[in-house]
Amino acid sequence: MAEKKVNYGVQGIEDLVSDLNKSKDQTEEGQPGAIAIPARKATGRPIVRTSGTARTSITLSPEVMGKLRSLGLNTGRQLNGIIEEALIKYFENYEKKHGEIAVPEIYRNI
Repeated sequence: MAEKKVNYGVQGIEDLVSDLNKSKDQTEEGQPGAIAIPARKATGRPIVRTSGTARTSITLSPEVMGKLRSLGLNTGRQLNGIIEEALIKYFENYEKKHGEIAVPEIYRNI
């Protein structure tokens, strides 16, 4: 379903209610009574999932995040690639000083 752009203006409440009532019976799954959700327009780069990867979430300070985003914009690279490269270099330096990091079997196939 295509996204509909509407400026409701002063008379907006009546138009909004009318649009919601019209869309109740027009869902993608055809389920009566549900409100249709407009399709999202794709923006930016496509999401590419590489098999054999694991997802995680991190929290960064605003300064570090700002530098990371600036580096991504300046180099044209995705933040994930920059972070992964930085971690690989960190692990290589760590292993030079302290020996190889042993990865338990449970973490190898995530």
